[in-house]
Amino acid sequence: MSSDLDTPGRIKCGTIAAPAYDVMLADYTGLLGLSVIESGKVPADLAAAWGAPASAGRRTAVLRHPD
Repeated sequence: MSSDLDTPGRIKCGTIAAPAYDVMLADYTGLLGLSVIESGKVPADLAAAWGAPASAGRRTAVLRHPD
């Protein structure tokens, strides 16, 4: 038995970088109805693993759709 998460073609995860964090978060939560499930700052080791060391210390949020 498979779930919707196993359906080919569905977007399961994505990363978006935006210059205006607060505006982006307001749009994704207000307009798209996503919920913040985790927030914080990007750890230096994770930023390095991404090949984006300048991302270290930047704000981050994990969002989910109500479904």
